[in-house]
Amino acid sequence: YVKDVSKDPRYHEHFKETKSELVIPILTDGKLFGVLDFQSNEIDFFSPEDILLLGSLRDQIEIALKNSYLYEKVKNEKKMQEFFISMISHDLKTPLQLIMGYSDLPGKGEYSEIIKDNVKKINDILNKARLYSKLEAGYSEIPEKRNINQVIKNLVKNFKGELNKKNIEVVMNLRDLYIQSFSVLENIFQNILENSIKYAPENSKIEIYSENGKKYIIVNIKNYGPKIPDEMKKVIFEKFKRLDSETKGTGIGLAIVKEAVELHGGRVWVEDSPDGGTVFRVKLPKKIGNV
Repeated sequence: YVKDVSKDPRYHEHFKETKSELVIPILTDGKLFGVLDFQSNEIDFFSPEDILLLGSLRDQIEIALKNSYLYEKVKNEKKMQEFFISMISHDLKTPLQLIMGYSDLPGKGEYSEIIKDNVKKINDILNKARLYSKLEAGYSEIPEKRNINQVIKNLVKNFKGELNKKNIEVVMNLRDLYIQSFSVLENIFQNILENSIKYAPENSKIEIYSENGKKYIIVNIKNYGPKIPDEMKKVIFEKFKRLDSETKGTGIGLAIVKEAVELHGGRVWVEDSPDGGTVFRVKLPKKIGNV
């Protein structure tokens, strides 16, 4: 730990704002794997408690890395993949909860919200990875009858903060349609809504409307963001595929959508809208087993 980088001859200036720096090595099998590098624009910013807490985070990361090494040995076994991803997620949950609690302590000021926001993002990545591995390994559940209109309305409420931030209006034209579904039904529309909000321009709108067939329904979610190139339409639902490298995201969300839709015996695809923008179309059977 360098309390004042200006007084340490070993320090090579990368960021002019840096006044103190804490570097914690990450080891695997006794060899250096990487480092956790924390910098502050204040001299002697990190307390002994900070160092202890971040050291605990390092310990959990080392455990997770060991588990991921075991995962590599069995990556062709989907059931084992689910097991190890769940184990890695569990290993990281404890230090993340500690950091969340630590961010509420007095004296953290503006850093508190930054810490909470990033912990939330990490949790989101872990949850998505865990869900995708379950879907890919073979999801098993008894379907229940649910009102798809109510499911989507509840999800829109959950995105109120993100929608307000970009001043996006959601226009819904949905009927009370009941279908047999699994609990991952929410994840289908949650990830499409998240993607639509991400790419929709400010002061625009997202339209959600349904089509009612005899044996199936189609839910359309339209945003007025940039059109998706034809070559991307074919692969956008594959894992780790993103429209561009600059937009933040895990690249798992739409892969979850595809797996969850197919679990229901349905289909999902994306089209250009004649009046601009992009439409995600989700076709689901009213009864599990109908195509």
